[in-house]
Parts: sequence; structure tokens; C-alpha cells
Amino acid sequence: MLTKTLISFTPTEFEIIEDRLGVPDTIAEALEINIEIVESISVYDRTKKSVVVVVPNAAREALADALEGSTYLYKMNDAVSFGKITKSEYAYFKKAAKTAVAKLHSYGIKCEDVPY
Repeated sequence: MLTKTLISFTPTEFEIIEDRLGVPDTIAEALEINIEIVESISVYDRTKKSVVVVVPNAAREALADALEGSTYLYKMNDAVSFGKITKSEYAYFKKAAKTAVAKLHSYGIKCEDVPY
């Protein structure tokens, strides 16, 4: 039985995840789990084209929460309003979020859509 899963994300997909993963106490509190479980999610390899993440089985729900609980797209929407990014750039990030959710589903990890 596998105890860990390697999942490859694009840098943009992982940027959305990392926004919330960077505050592990928030995820731990939301899921009522030990913070060490959240912190066990780690980057195995990072290149310009991909970020490979090691996800222990106990942390699968935490990874899903990092994605579905991310406020990254809300911030990006505000950036569009203030003219800091274009609507097409925002659409690119929305598509990356949907693709990341689909990747989690393909690994059997339940995940809701990223709010925007």
C-alpha cells in the first residue's frame, strides 16, 4: 500500500495551492488536524515547467483544502479591477485552478472548485 503520492503541477497551479499552503495553521484549524500533517506536504522537485509535490496519504485532505480554500483567485480578481493584470491573465489563472482540481480528482482526492 502506498503511503505517499507524487503529484505534478504546473508552476501556476502550484502558485494557487501555495497561497494557502503557506499558512498551514489555517488549514489545520479548518480541518481540525495536527499542523504537522499539513507541513508534511513537500516539494520534491521544482522546474520552470513543473512542481512535483509529495503528498502523504494523511495529508490528502489538507492538499485539497489548500486548493479549494485558496483566496488567490479573489486577489487576482481585485488585481483586474485595479488594472494590475488583464482579464486574459486572470482567465489563465482560473483555467489553471480548474486543471489543478481535475488533477486532484484523478488521484482520488475530493476537492471542490476554487472560489473566484
